[in-house]
Amino acid sequence: MSNFWLFLSYLLFISFFCLANSSNNTASCPIDFTYVNTFPWDTQECGENAESRSCCQTLRSLLGMGLATYLKDSSNFYLPTPELASSCLSAFQTKLATISRMNASLVSTCLNNSNELLLNHPSDCAGIRTIDEWNVKAGLTPELNTSCQGDMRRLTQCNSCFDAGMKMNAQLVSLAPNSTKCFYFTIFYAAGIVNQFGPADFGSAVCILGLPLAPGHYNFGQSSGQLNKNTKYRFVFGFLGGIVGVLMVIGLIHLCRVWDKRRKEIAVHDKFVTSVRGQVSPNVGTIWYHVTELERATDGFSRKNFIGQGGYGVVYKGTFASGSTIAVKQITDDLDSMRDEEFCNEVDIISKIRHRNLLPLRGCCVASDNLKGKRRYLVYDYMPNGSLSDHLFDHQKKLTWPQRKNIILDVAKGLAYLHYGVKPAVYHRDIKTTNILLDSEMRARVADFGLAKQSVEGQSHLTTRVAGTYGYLPPEYALYGQLTEKNDVYSFGIVILETMTGKKVLDTSNTSTPLITDLVWSLVKSQNVEATFDESIRNEGPKGIMDRYVRVGLLCAHVMVAFRPTIAQALKMLEGDIDIPKLPERPLPLAHESFRLSSCSWRSASTSRQHPTLKDTPWGKFPFTGLAAMVGALGSLMIDAIATGHYRRAHFGEHSGSADGVVVEETTNLDGLTDFDRIRYKITSQVLEMGIVVHSIIIGISLGTSQSLDTIKPLIVALCFHQFFEGIGLGGCIAQAAFKSGSTLCMALFFSLTTPVGVAIGFGITNVYDDSSPTALVVQGLLNSVAGGILIYMALVDLLAQDFMNSKVQTNTRLFFGANVTLLLGAGIMALLAIWA
Repeated sequence: MSNFWLFLSYLLFISFFCLANSSNNTASCPIDFTYVNTFPWDTQECGENAESRSCCQTLRSLLGMGLATYLKDSSNFYLPTPELASSCLSAFQTKLATISRMNASLVSTCLNNSNELLLNHPSDCAGIRTIDEWNVKAGLTPELNTSCQGDMRRLTQCNSCFDAGMKMNAQLVSLAPNSTKCFYFTIFYAAGIVNQFGPADFGSAVCILGLPLAPGHYNFGQSSGQLNKNTKYRFVFGFLGGIVGVLMVIGLIHLCRVWDKRRKEIAVHDKFVTSVRGQVSPNVGTIWYHVTELERATDGFSRKNFIGQGGYGVVYKGTFASGSTIAVKQITDDLDSMRDEEFCNEVDIISKIRHRNLLPLRGCCVASDNLKGKRRYLVYDYMPNGSLSDHLFDHQKKLTWPQRKNIILDVAKGLAYLHYGVKPAVYHRDIKTTNILLDSEMRARVADFGLAKQSVEGQSHLTTRVAGTYGYLPPEYALYGQLTEKNDVYSFGIVILETMTGKKVLDTSNTSTPLITDLVWSLVKSQNVEATFDESIRNEGPKGIMDRYVRVGLLCAHVMVAFRPTIAQALKMLEGDIDIPKLPERPLPLAHESFRLSSCSWRSASTSRQHPTLKDTPWGKFPFTGLAAMVGALGSLMIDAIATGHYRRAHFGEHSGSADGVVVEETTNLDGLTDFDRIRYKITSQVLEMGIVVHSIIIGISLGTSQSLDTIKPLIVALCFHQFFEGIGLGGCIAQAAFKSGSTLCMALFFSLTTPVGVAIGFGITNVYDDSSPTALVVQGLLNSVAGGILIYMALVDLLAQDFMNSKVQTNTRLFFGANVTLLLGAGIMALLAIWA
């Protein structure tokens, strides 16, 4: 009986388990696939003659409708377990099997009994499973929520939803680059959650899920073929958009590279401009113009403003907005570092010198770009009458004799200023008629300082790069590179001869004497000087003065440098202040062997004396004249002191002036001086004071009228110390007398200020008078005469000062030599200051 009940219990358990299992299998798939048979989708996509790719895509879209509905009902993407996925896939296949004319094998191939189409893995699309996780990881999707609402049967709405879905998919892929299901997550969300009509709506099914409808069920106003064409068009346009995007990126990269290249080129140009401007001294006062200013002034450097062209540049006429007329010289030679040096050299030199016979520089400009390259400009005052060459060799522009005379004198004065008025001296190196410009009053201005070179004090210059113009170069410079002030003198002599004869330095039509120096020399030696004069002036000026000018020109243009005068001597010869020496014998031609030998020997001797690498003899520059003057002065002091001391000791004893000494009979005053000696000492002291003051002021005036302030600043310091030292000595001597009028320090300070006062007066004179005017020459002559008289007077100063020594100094040998040692010490300090100055 018990076995029966046991068997019955077992049958009941088995029956209950089978019923429970059957119930679970039936309720396990949460998706209702009834729509597979009711929704009018195009079953021909999986018919007998359908393509595998098209059928599989259609079945995935049909299955997606169920998953989107499941998402809308449960807020879950896909199914959580493999059992549910397998159950739903089986139910989906069962519904498909009930449709007639379905290609079962094709359906089986597409589904492949794989529940991966329904199952949600944790690695799918960043692990999104529910709507809440979607909102957290995907964030707000306003564009997708806006674009995928409404009726998807409208093409514009459908396209907008498609674009928003693609952007959303790109955002999800960035979260999970290795997942391939993010696209389906976006589709299910848009069809099941966003669109208010749901996934079973025709518009949502076709537009969002991509499910083709059966013929006759389209409400889009278009056929299925047209919808497929739109999809193709989207693909084509998307592909083209991608290509356009890539091309835009490539273009942007190219633009960046072009911009970077241009930036580097601009940096190179800016570096060139900065480097050139940096080579010019910052305190020369030069105006730096911008190239656009010069282009406006010259109308873009047009041909109508072209003035002329030289060896190193082209000159244009220009007019500023203010109305002032300028001449712009554009440097056209090779723009290498050597030309930069010459450009900066010209700017430096011209900016520092000021003389009425030198062409002033208004400013300069440096520019650089890719189109026109490196450019350099010099801006001068415009000379309306052109160059001397224009008037000498143009038959329609003949110069009168007074004009030629003034031009020659102006050039000489300008060169004299360069050689002696500037420290260190400036050698022009390119004096010629084309570089001598004429202003509105036909006064000459020396121009074109591009080849000018400042000298080194006490040295000649040897150069391997000879600069200048053929015909104007002296032989020693052209052949051996020997540069001295006599080079400019030679060129100046050629200019004199050209000005007087009206002929060019080289006359190729005259085969016998092509060189102007040979022609003039032969005429002068044949006593036919008048034949050298230009025909237009032969009957204008005095023959004697014109003869003198020709002879000075020959002397300056002598091939032997030793026979040439300095420019200062040449100027005095032209003005008739000194006589012209007898002309040396006619030099041999330059090609003659003896001339070459003599030139070589001269160069050897000159180089050995003046080459900067060779040392001079120790006594070569020793001031023997100054030493002799100092020894003579000290000797006179010693003779006077010894004689005076001997006289006092012989007549008044060893300790005259002491309490127990011999009383001098002729002394009647308390200070030990007679009335005669008192008057003598007072007059002598006043004369000495006045002489020192006038001497100091005259020196200051001479410096102020002949030198620039920059060059004499150190000399002013040395002279102030000199006058201070004299004031101390004189004040100490006067303080020993009873009639002293002030302290020694006040007198020394007063004397030290006399030199700056004289310098100020000298600068005032230069501002009031023209340095080349007759009045200025008279003033200069008076100053020179007074200075000469002061020199004679100063020869007696030391002897006069000796009279102020009291009897104690005169009778004490130790004090006497101490005073002289102090004198030598002061002289030594002044010598050091002079060397520094």
